[in-house]
Amino acid sequence: MLTFSGGVNPITAGLWLTDIAHHHLAIGVVFLVAGHLYRTQFGIGSRLSDLLSAHRMLFINSWQAQLSINLALTGSLSILFAHHGYAMPAYPYIAYDHATQLSQFTHHMWIGGFFIVGAAAHGALFMVYDYQLRYSWIVDRVLAHKHAILVHLNWACIFLG
Repeated sequence: MLTFSGGVNPITAGLWLTDIAHHHLAIGVVFLVAGHLYRTQFGIGSRLSDLLSAHRMLFINSWQAQLSINLALTGSLSILFAHHGYAMPAYPYIAYDHATQLSQFTHHMWIGGFFIVGAAAHGALFMVYDYQLRYSWIVDRVLAHKHAILVHLNWACIFLG
């Protein structure tokens, strides 16, 4: 039976297992509906190439940009899971095992941090190798003033310590 009990189970100090099952069922339904946003063999949905050409995204053909975006999303989700896993432990009795809970939090924070740093590095590689200045006048102006921006950031870092 899937219910929404809410809160924390007072015996295990974890989330109610019915809430976890309900959450997974709801996510499954959302993914099932989202899967039909793209054209299937039944003719419903849209073609992915039509969506991409309609948005005219400049990073479609760049592996560095794709990797940067995916690393940023995965790193953010890992950090989000670290905080939620610590605040609302889903596993029974993990709230009482502080060493395991702290290790799980630290593990996901480090993984998320490495992914975010990797996203920044691959985003910079995209800007150096694959970006062409004709796409966005806003980015053009930022890149044209990058020396002044870096000098100001350098002074801000010096004064802040």
